[in-house]
Amino acid sequence: MVKIMKNNASHTEHRILAPAEESLRKIVQIIIPLDKSGSMASKRTEIFSAVHELLSTLSKENLDNVDVEYRVRLATFNDQITELTEGALPPEDVTELFGEEEYVCTGLTGLATVYDYLDK
Repeated sequence: MVKIMKNNASHTEHRILAPAEESLRKIVQIIIPLDKSGSMASKRTEIFSAVHELLSTLSKENLDNVDVEYRVRLATFNDQITELTEGALPPEDVTELFGEEEYVCTGLTGLATVYDYLDK
């Protein structure tokens, strides 16, 4: 909540920020289409760790940031796409959903599938 107080004599505005309420924060959706085709198998561990590091960073930002709240949609793809989240979720919830068993790298890469997903 922002209150604007005007000093009529000098025409200056002073903004007083009240503690942020979650409902007043802007929601920023981050969509992560994550390649799990066979060509990613050699980098699987590094990619898995990097995604969890990103989710951890976003979780910490949500605790500190009074203006925005990050929500994440995570989908893995090879020749098919699988959305691991039902809509955009807080990053800590995505961390719980995205285990190593969800990131097995096999199959071909179907980028057209990703474009269709992002288009929706």
